[in-house]
Amino acid sequence: MADDGYVTVLRTTDAAQGELLTEMLRREGIAARFHKVSSTLIGMPAALIEMTVDVPADSEARVEELMRDLEYTAAADEVDGETDTEGDAPSPRSGARSRALVRAGFMLFLPGTVHVCAGRPWTGGALALAGFWCICVALAAGAGSFTFGVAVATIVTIVVCDMIVGLRAAAAEVRGEHPGKGRQLATALRLLIVAVGLGVGVRTIAHVPSMWHAHVLRRFSITCSRTSVAIENGDDEDRDVTIRRVGIAVRAPNVGETIVDAPLAHGAVLRLRAGTTGRVPLEPDPELLLICAESERCRIVFAIAIESTERGPLPLDANGDCKPSWSGPGDDARGSLTLGLSNGE
Repeated sequence: MADDGYVTVLRTTDAAQGELLTEMLRREGIAARFHKVSSTLIGMPAALIEMTVDVPADSEARVEELMRDLEYTAAADEVDGETDTEGDAPSPRSGARSRALVRAGFMLFLPGTVHVCAGRPWTGGALALAGFWCICVALAAGAGSFTFGVAVATIVTIVVCDMIVGLRAAAAEVRGEHPGKGRQLATALRLLIVAVGLGVGVRTIAHVPSMWHAHVLRRFSITCSRTSVAIENGDDEDRDVTIRRVGIAVRAPNVGETIVDAPLAHGAVLRLRAGTTGRVPLEPDPELLLICAESERCRIVFAIAIESTERGPLPLDANGDCKPSWSGPGDDARGSLTLGLSNGE
């Protein structure tokens, strides 16, 4: 007997049978309840989901008598109503089965659905709200950011936790375990803590390579003049720097910014010893230099690849940006380096 004073009088995998018996008992004035689990929605075969009809313990004897009478009546009706049905063909149900499979596959990937179908609406609702909040955070953060990655990983983890724990909850529901609102919300909180922890962990592991690239890139610094770019290697190892592209970004009114390629005076590969600085001479168009000197709105942009000279290639791509003094030689201006898209930024 359960703690709430109810006993189970029928265990069945046929939802129609359980609902029919429950309705009959209620018409007899017995407070029967049927614990139905929607096997189609949680993606399990109906034959594997056992459902129960429970009645108050003090009505058990009367219910057993009613059920014996019902079984006798049903057997008599079956004998009296036997007819030749060999020529009848069962109605096709392939369409219904296909729709059920599609519905089950779709519902499995909605956070909280499995718990709702397993009779845990408060747990399922909390997981669904958390999933919606993660979607909003991901949309607000923008693709590629750390927050975006954590939000997406958390959504996936919520769905997985909902599937695994929800199926266990369905089995517990069949056994007659019916937790209240407080226990359901506590379960949801535990699952969300696990989901957020795994989401942060997965995103952090995926972000480690780009964190290492950023750490290496901070050892390099750049300066520039109107006709050259200088790269300082603050690392303790020798590096080969490949200049992939150098251009001068010119901003004109009502036109926007246009990048004009600036030819290199020498080769595109620069070997930098540890702690040294290398300079890359440029050969920009003289007319372009005059335009930049008049507007002072130009800047030098370039893309480089940094490789290790001893232990093979270091897959580190970076973009540089520097704004020198265009009116005369002057001192070199300090620029900035940022990781390229291929390094996770």
